[in-house]
Amino acid sequence: MRRGLPMLFADAVRHRVRFAAVLVLGFLLASPAAAFAVGDAGQREAALAMLREAAERNSRTQTLSTDFVQKKTLAILSMPLVSEGYMCFSREADGPRLLWAYTSPAPSGFLWEKGGGALWQGGVSSRRAPSAREARLLEAVSRQILFWLSFEPESVLRAYAVEKADAAARELVLLPRRPAFFERVRLIFAPGMASVAELEFSGGDEATVLSFSQTAVDAPLPPRCRP
Repeated sequence: MRRGLPMLFADAVRHRVRFAAVLVLGFLLASPAAAFAVGDAGQREAALAMLREAAERNSRTQTLSTDFVQKKTLAILSMPLVSEGYMCFSREADGPRLLWAYTSPAPSGFLWEKGGGALWQGGVSSRRAPSAREARLLEAVSRQILFWLSFEPESVLRAYAVEKADAAARELVLLPRRPAFFERVRLIFAPGMASVAELEFSGGDEATVLSFSQTAVDAPLPPRCRP
């Protein structure tokens, strides 16, 4: 495991922020550079068309709720680390509202709205305001999740080069243009292109896969999304 990740995990424990949230932030931090082969211009154009379709569909989305299973595999572990939970998103008059909650193995999560956040451990009823340091972390994590919800083509292709674009499979494989804690992102869109079915970050002996199911777009949000 790379040196930075255990340090981030220890910091997360001290500040009661779940590891997966810190993992997302870890993707933004520097690590040793690597050389990547980049797909040809045709692959980039295919990716651009897919991202434009997804962005156009997503631009009309007012609400989204989904369940997820997160699996992290490490060469040093015989079994993957598995977490389950749900995510809720809505466009509000005062900005996006994002709720990310784990239900297993231990309830925890965070809420981002109105430019601020709350987090909890042990159940949403125990949510509290973050410290200044936690607030910066929550903002970075929330913005990264919102990045993957927007599919804004120019922003994605500024941050990533295209290795593969398969429109029939609704699949993109992207390579970070800056050094990161992962080497590849594999993204599979759900039918209709308005949401993501699977998101995988991999590199070296590590991989994290987020699989989404029971996704509802522009349906009334269930009560769990409005705690």
